[in-house]
Amino acid sequence: MQPDSIPETVNFFVETQLRPASFYMPYEHTHSVLEYYFLRRGKCVYMINDSFLHLEAGNILLITPGTKHNTSYTGKECSERVTVYIRRDALPSILFEKAPELSAMLEHTAKLIPDASGRIQIDALLRRMSALQHTEQKNAGLLMSLYVSELLTITLSHSITAQDIFIPTSALEPDIERALHLIDTGFDQPLSLAQLSGVLKLNPSYFSHKFCQLTGHSFKKYLNNVRLRHAMHRLIVSDDTITKIAADCGFSSSNYFKDLFRSHMGCSPREYRKKHTVSAKTGL
Repeated sequence: MQPDSIPETVNFFVETQLRPASFYMPYEHTHSVLEYYFLRRGKCVYMINDSFLHLEAGNILLITPGTKHNTSYTGKECSERVTVYIRRDALPSILFEKAPELSAMLEHTAKLIPDASGRIQIDALLRRMSALQHTEQKNAGLLMSLYVSELLTITLSHSITAQDIFIPTSALEPDIERALHLIDTGFDQPLSLAQLSGVLKLNPSYFSHKFCQLTGHSFKKYLNNVRLRHAMHRLIVSDDTITKIAADCGFSSSNYFKDLFRSHMGCSPREYRKKHTVSAKTGL
């Protein structure tokens, strides 16, 4: 069932789908309802209003009504996603009275990263919601409304808004699009401008100028931001040491990673983790 074909009497609809790694949605579309997208496993690229946004397992994407979007999956294995289509006016008013910041969260399309505890709670709740939808339980509509309210409340309490780079696709040319793909899939390996320009068979100076012109970022800045994005995700969802995260995300040294992180985020990786992470072991 497509979200815009949901009967007016249905306020919330849950859809779980498996996608092969090669799946690509060639057309953009919009919905008249709020879309809550949870990537249970795998990786994908969302195109939002003509810009790229990368998602990893555990990420959430809130898509507001009327926002153009389409999807492609980039991992080596199949992906599983759960989407909840929500008629916002069907949500209980007390939800926004008790948590006014929830209104702000639902006003804009955004990628959210839940902490470890939040991810566990969200995943379990989505499974209960999916099971409920396939039953004829008495007062199922009321229970689903409570589940959706709980889902949004947990998301608000346990997630941060990701600070990703959006690259306008209208400006891309095939060689730069390939360069972005090579960076996004090989960020954890040693990468240099000379190496990448050699792969693309372009003069390094020409490639550097063209990359900056079309993306708005230098090669080094874009590469560092991709690595930082993955490191931020790992800091929240894993208990790995900062040294291991730095190495796994392609940084040559943990000290360089720490300095770059602080200049980018205004705090150290350790402070960032402490602020945004609730250990799954606490069950909070």
